[in-house]
Amino acid sequence: MKNEEKTPGRSKNVDVAGGNGSLESSIKKECLEIHRDPRGAGGPIDRATAKQRFDAFDDASIPERVDAHIFGLDKVREFLNKIYDYNETYPECSPITGIKVYRCLNDDRVDWPDKNDIFIVPLCQDGSEPIPINLVDDIILGDPRPCPNMCKFI
Repeated sequence: MKNEEKTPGRSKNVDVAGGNGSLESSIKKECLEIHRDPRGAGGPIDRATAKQRFDAFDDASIPERVDAHIFGLDKVREFLNKIYDYNETYPECSPITGIKVYRCLNDDRVDWPDKNDIFIVPLCQDGSEPIPINLVDDIILGDPRPCPNMCKFI
């Protein structure tokens, strides 16, 4: 089965029928790997590695593109405190042991032409996102300040 892909820079006809080497089987394998305890995921990298990765991604020909997103440490601390509160309040649920960053579009952003954005959600030990309890609705960190590509990683 073919599916129309509308993402710029990708093939318009993507095979999602499954089978060896297909996009679907690759995604399923990745999802199986992702949906497990997130503890231990990630780690420090050195500045040279970060710089190399940033330089490979940076494109100065698109001056309005957002290359980074800024969160205040106060907002990150509030987000983490809500996660700790959740783990203490709902011990019967799978504990939150990680975070997931989603890329998204933010049409509400009027301060910059690039609508690319991110938001961060908690991730439970079993690889799922927490069930929608009133507290969980508040455990999403979003609306970062965009940092256009004039902000260079050095």
